[in-house]
Amino acid sequence: MNKEKIIYPDYNRSIINITASILQYFGCETKYPALKELSKEYLDKFDNIIFLVVDGLGAKLIEHHLADNAMFRKNNATTLTSVFPPTTAAAISSYLSGVSPWEHGIIGWTLYLKEYFKMVDFLPLSDATNGEFLPEEYSKIHEKFHFESIFKIINELRPEVEQHYVTPESLAKSKYTKMASDSAEIFSYSAFGQALDYIHQTVKENSNKKLFYCYTGEPDKSMHKLGVYKSSIKDIIESLQSQIQALHKNLSSTKSLILVTADHGMIEVEESIYANEDKAFWDSLILPTFPEPRFISCFIHKDKEADFLAFAKKYSAEFILLSKVELIEKSLLGKGSPHPRVQEMLGDYVLIAKSSKAIQTIYQSKESTFKFKGMHAGLTEKEMLVPLIILD
Repeated sequence: MNKEKIIYPDYNRSIINITASILQYFGCETKYPALKELSKEYLDKFDNIIFLVVDGLGAKLIEHHLADNAMFRKNNATTLTSVFPPTTAAAISSYLSGVSPWEHGIIGWTLYLKEYFKMVDFLPLSDATNGEFLPEEYSKIHEKFHFESIFKIINELRPEVEQHYVTPESLAKSKYTKMASDSAEIFSYSAFGQALDYIHQTVKENSNKKLFYCYTGEPDKSMHKLGVYKSSIKDIIESLQSQIQALHKNLSSTKSLILVTADHGMIEVEESIYANEDKAFWDSLILPTFPEPRFISCFIHKDKEADFLAFAKKYSAEFILLSKVELIEKSLLGKGSPHPRVQEMLGDYVLIAKSSKAIQTIYQSKESTFKFKGMHAGLTEKEMLVPLIILD
């Protein structure tokens, strides 16, 4: 087993601080400090801020796949941490709210909602046990984790600023997108080039100040299936880089700033431990493993706590064991006032990956368990570190 470097979130130098910098540029108050690289004095030079979030584009990933003189690497102004856990649901929610997972409560892909007696994959609103989308009556789930969108905050203070939320077609009509975009105009696309064309054309339409948020699900989607190091992943990254480089060139005559970053990085998983196959461990759990295979919240039968701790000791080289109290004291999920639902989703203990292993539950109601080759949500540098690429 290769020893991985552990990185803890730094909420003074994290992805939240990019959002804080943008909010401060527009004169809004923030809970977190701005980055020195994105000071108000620097941002004041621009009329258009284009904020591109490339899912899974970790700092270690671009170091592996791209040459030193590649645009993404040459223009990487600094390396930041993601939030914890470094996973899309938690990180994107922090980008779009300006607060930590501790505050917005979305602590991972799968959340246990006791009032529905269900494990729910939060962003797509699907049943985690069988993968099926939930019917309309479950749409109120997103409201239970409603956060104040940065677009709403900016619009209340600076209504003259044009706001644009650019997202894949598959996400455009979701309740989450409606909440997160708030006052921004939504543009949906089927190919990333369409998103960049829209940004280019919209910037050139008039001289109004504009803020764009644009998200793409690659290379994360492909890395889950193929792993981190395939040549096809390099091709995806180079294609994204080329398209963004073209946008930068097309906007050279305008006062536009392009920020390229990620929600998290990715690690290649060598082995998944299936909770159901370890009887003593499985019998010690009250609930199945969630919210992520590399960050699991463990609700334990008190009379079987010794069995659970024996499992944790067996895998102590691969997973960090923390009690609920220790997790909160370390402020891994962030600081500030906790979301009303966050603590009820934290079990007696948590296990956090620090190696290339993961822990998954096999649900009997699913026809098959898809074995991801690339994963995230642990504390390794491959998952936690993201670039801040500045193109001005």
